[in-house]
Amino acid sequence: MNKPLLLLSLLAFSLSSCSSGPGELKVTLTPIVGKACFHTPEQHEFLVSEDPDAYIEAHAGTLGLKSKGAPLGVSVAWKAAGKPTAFSLLLSEKEDFSTYETFEAENSPYAFQNLYLGKTYFYKVIAHRGEESKESEPASFTVEDTPIRNIAVPGMENLRDCGGYAVSEGKIKQGMLYRSGELNPSSYSSPCRVNAEGLAYMKKELGIRGEIDLRKTLDSPFAQDEVDGITASPLGEGVDYFPCPMEYRHVNPLTNPKNLESVRSFFSYLSVPEHYPLVYHCVRGTDRTGALGYALGALCGMSETDLMRDYLFSDFANIGSSPIRQSEIAGEDFYVEGIKDSEGATLSEKAAHYLTQEVGVPAETLSAIKGILIEA
Repeated sequence: MNKPLLLLSLLAFSLSSCSSGPGELKVTLTPIVGKACFHTPEQHEFLVSEDPDAYIEAHAGTLGLKSKGAPLGVSVAWKAAGKPTAFSLLLSEKEDFSTYETFEAENSPYAFQNLYLGKTYFYKVIAHRGEESKESEPASFTVEDTPIRNIAVPGMENLRDCGGYAVSEGKIKQGMLYRSGELNPSSYSSPCRVNAEGLAYMKKELGIRGEIDLRKTLDSPFAQDEVDGITASPLGEGVDYFPCPMEYRHVNPLTNPKNLESVRSFFSYLSVPEHYPLVYHCVRGTDRTGALGYALGALCGMSETDLMRDYLFSDFANIGSSPIRQSEIAGEDFYVEGIKDSEGATLSEKAAHYLTQEVGVPAETLSAIKGILIEA
């Protein structure tokens, strides 16, 4: 081929390449096979273990001092053509997308966080290129129904939903009651990493309306400031702050005479529907929070294995110590044996008897709490 013809051929190829452009904009979802699980593999192994305490013993060297409690989320993926520059994801609980949330992503995949256990979700992806957009066909997935519903919040440790558990009368509602580590640091605390973004998320996305703080205060019988002098919720205006200072070292937190008024107040606060959704916490979310969580779960009808699994899941958070063990709360003078030895045909009845007779919580208060938290 002579030189002029060669130049013409190259020019034609160049013009052809330029005119082809990025091609048609397309986006196709990659379907999720089976139930969607948002737990990490390590968390899931613990949650399905028959003996949660044995799991903690076997993995003690890797727990308690690292932040392993956050979920992975449910990851969705897609394929795109036409060189899109951004993507929007629509997530809905309704097949017709009459209501939905929108999330932005630069690339596939994307992880949806803090979904409800056992719920089916519908989603689709919109690819964007300049002013042009192309929408995928919708798809759906169902979240695996394996408690715990641990929550991802920036900077937050040991935050999880108390709901999702099967009980004799149905299930404990999700999205109502949360337990966590502290929401603000103090000189008495382990390092608190929660930040403004995390607090804003808890208020807006979790809808928190009440905060029960179990940490000690200067004007409590303990004369210690674990709260850094706060008198209002770090979550901000509109969130009710309810202090219930409690002791926890070397005593049964539920029956310690210095704690009785606070424990009664805790259950009284939970009996008011207007306080929900709410969060309760101490410093690490283990001892005082764990004691009240165990008693409350037993009252609602959780199994002994689920109660212990929920208690021990705190070991996946950075609690600033070696992992807690079942033996720490199952001693003869502690609440696990106290509840089991109480009168009643079921663990729920035993817990109700224990709380009314040993702690002094009115029976009608306990009935009101069950009515709020349990769904058929």
